[in-house]
Amino acid sequence: FGENSVKQLVSMSEFGWTAMECEHGHLHLNTQSFVFEFLNLQGEPAQPGELAEIVITSIDQGAIPHFRYKTGDTYRLQAQPCACGNPSPTVTFEGRKSDLMFINNEGSETVVSPSDIDRAIDVPTGLALYQFIREGENQFALKVITEDDWSAQEESALNARLLNVLGADANLCIEHVPYIDTDRSGKFRTCIPTYE
Repeated sequence: FGENSVKQLVSMSEFGWTAMECEHGHLHLNTQSFVFEFLNLQGEPAQPGELAEIVITSIDQGAIPHFRYKTGDTYRLQAQPCACGNPSPTVTFEGRKSDLMFINNEGSETVVSPSDIDRAIDVPTGLALYQFIREGENQFALKVITEDDWSAQEESALNARLLNVLGADANLCIEHVPYIDTDRSGKFRTCIPTYE
């Protein structure tokens, strides 16, 4: 996986490491230790590029193997081999299955993942921290903590990128706040896709 000292690593308490980033920035699956299946949202085998839950079977974990363990994590399997030469399949992480948003826009349903929101937000100058919240069927809020170099142009561009993902029926409010709470568990979630 090259000589870079910082890598993205996907690890699960049940399995240990399941994927690692190569020098080209792609996540490669640990096919030496696990068999991976990708099931689409209908529970059928997924095609490359299709949003899918990853299901894992351990090859050898001693006394407690796992067979077709549904992880609750969604990925997209990439069709093309990686230029790094590693033969293991590459994937993009899309978020927890429970965090997917099913949004009705102009009569059709769109599935938006937490990673879709992250990619739309990108890394704008002056944005220190954010939390995206679905407040209603087509009502969304983006809480932001910004720094001195944040600009109206950055905010306008950010708003446009998010609305492009959320669809024409979406109503988005960007709210500047001094602090953003964590969950009761202590975890910080950048995307809260459910509402009551």
